[in-house]
Amino acid sequence: MRDRTASLLRVSLLPIGMTVFSAWGALSAFGASPLLGQALAVWATGALLLFALVAPAGPRRDTTRRAAATRCPAAWCRWP
Repeated sequence: MRDRTASLLRVSLLPIGMTVFSAWGALSAFGASPLLGQALAVWATGALLLFALVAPAGPRRDTTRRAAATRCPAAWCRWP
């Protein structure tokens, strides 16, 4: 595998898209239910808690960020 360079927009699209799909799934599952408000509150609480746990870790050490692009090093799965 080789290293690649991706724009900040391109790197951000997947997490944003998956968050939108997740919220849409919760909304469609509980849309007609009187528990919609509680379900969305639990979903939002879980999302914020997960973000609070993951965000302080920051990017990987071998990822560099420039003004217009992010260098994404190649990753290999290593088996013990």
